[in-house]
Amino acid sequence: VTGDFSNGQEHAPLSEREKVNINKNNFDAVLSDYSPQVNLTVENTLAGDGREENIRLTFRNMKDFTPEQVARQIPQLKAMLAMRNLLRDLKANLLDNQTFRKELEKILLDPALSAELRSELSALAPKQA
Repeated sequence: VTGDFSNGQEHAPLSEREKVNINKNNFDAVLSDYSPQVNLTVENTLAGDGREENIRLTFRNMKDFTPEQVARQIPQLKAMLAMRNLLRDLKANLLDNQTFRKELEKILLDPALSAELRSELSALAPKQA
C-alpha cells in the first residue's frame, strides 16, 4: 500500500520518504509510531440540549478501534463506562456476598436509609462539565 498516512505532517515528496514494511507481526508497532488521530464534531446526545462536542480519537493499536476503547477517549462516555464497570463489579459481589445483600435489603426497605444511600451515590457520581 502506498499513501500519505501522516495526516499532512510529512512534507517530503513521496519518492523521498522512508518506506515502512508492515506485516501482521509489527502492525501495532507501526500504528503506534504513526498514532493516527481523527477530530470530530458530534452532537452531545447524552445532554440532550443539541450542543456539539469536539472529540479527538487517537489509535495506537488495533484494540483502540473497539467500542470500549473509543468510549474511554470521550470524557462523557468514559464516566458512563466507569459507572457501568462499578455496577457490574457490585453485581458480581452481590451474587457472592449474602451478608452484603441482606444489609442492602435492610437499607432499601427503610425509606430514610434508602434516601441517604441515593444521596451518597449521587455525591460519588462524576460531575458533568
